[in-house]
Amino acid sequence: MMKNTFFGTATPLFTYDSPDSVRDNPVRIVPAARATLLLSGTGAGDDVSTVKAGDTVISGQRITVADADGAWGFAPMAGTVASTGTFLGDYGRVMPQVEVTAAPGDEGDPDAAFSDIAAAEPTLENAAAWLQGLPGAPDFTPFMDPENAIDTVVVIGQDIDLFGSTQQEVNRSRQEEVIAGIKALKAITGVERFVLSVPVSLLPGYGHIGCEVLGIDDAYPSAALSLVAARVTGRSDTAGLSWSAMGLAAFKAEAVASIGRAYADGVLPLEKNLTVIDKKGVRRRVLADIGTPLTDVLAALRIPLNTADRLINGGPMTGSALPSATVPVAADMDVIVVQDAADVVPVSDYPCVNCGECITICPTRVPVNMLVRFLEAGQYEEAAERYDLNACIDCGLCTYVCIARIPIFQYIRLAKYELSRMITAEETDEE
Repeated sequence: MMKNTFFGTATPLFTYDSPDSVRDNPVRIVPAARATLLLSGTGAGDDVSTVKAGDTVISGQRITVADADGAWGFAPMAGTVASTGTFLGDYGRVMPQVEVTAAPGDEGDPDAAFSDIAAAEPTLENAAAWLQGLPGAPDFTPFMDPENAIDTVVVIGQDIDLFGSTQQEVNRSRQEEVIAGIKALKAITGVERFVLSVPVSLLPGYGHIGCEVLGIDDAYPSAALSLVAARVTGRSDTAGLSWSAMGLAAFKAEAVASIGRAYADGVLPLEKNLTVIDKKGVRRRVLADIGTPLTDVLAALRIPLNTADRLINGGPMTGSALPSATVPVAADMDVIVVQDAADVVPVSDYPCVNCGECITICPTRVPVNMLVRFLEAGQYEEAAERYDLNACIDCGLCTYVCIARIPIFQYIRLAKYELSRMITAEETDEE
């Protein structure tokens, strides 16, 4: 088995944009008359929400998945539940879906119960129950498994893909909330070591942040989570290891700011920060309530969406195409790219031509030309064992340079997802 590390990387093809390139005020999207909430349940097909069609809800009301612990989402507006069902995400993941139609009148007081909790000392129990559906999608599950020994929390203060500016803008414009969130997270998790990763150009001015600060170079893909983990731990053998296996947990800067605001003000913030990139590459900052359809976001920004245009969630290198513009703004959504149909590069089923471009560009020197052959055949375990699948840092550069237009990155993502399912199934069988 090959043993590639995350060091000795190739010369970068791209660099991240300067954090100062988008300094305009965010556009506030007026809440829609209809909104959809996607619940972060376990992904099982029989997961259902605890509300049903015809129920009345108030803005910010906590909505859970039946027979699951904790709060998994919040009603995006006051009104009536129009329908409940399921949403089919990437790789067939099924999420419970609740659609709400706005109704004018009394908004109620959804924060009343949380206000009492916020006034007390933050705990893992109340954080897991109330905060996991907030903007930035804070995840407390690594701390709830007694087998995990988390000793370091990494606050992701930069955007991982190209063109994104969501996390660095939140980190800079809401710094006091980030500081409050770090303080709250220390109490919640019991972890003392916190590391904030930020672009190197933003390093000055973070001496009072309350944790270590790690500067991220502007060479893409320096912000890849695998590379950040390697730098935080000082290890070169992190390929294939989960963050919890390395004693790490990650929170986006927006998640930390949401936690800080929630405990400081006794209010559950539901406004999501987004970076929207139009067909000409122009970036706009947006504030939209979780659950707002992307059609409303595009309309407010006057971005037309025509037949065969593409919406990408997550950035041009590592993002996923969305099925339609009716998909709602989600807690973990940071970047939306609108791609004109004429600019969409078609994929092909041509075989690899062994040009070697993917190997040359790969930051960790994975033999991609050999790896892709096993991935196309669905031989994921062999790909991991023989050709360094787990050393891949998910940067997407191989797909960008592929002459044969093979969707290599998508094959890699699918392979890693299927392998994780295999491991989970094996562990369940052993229990």
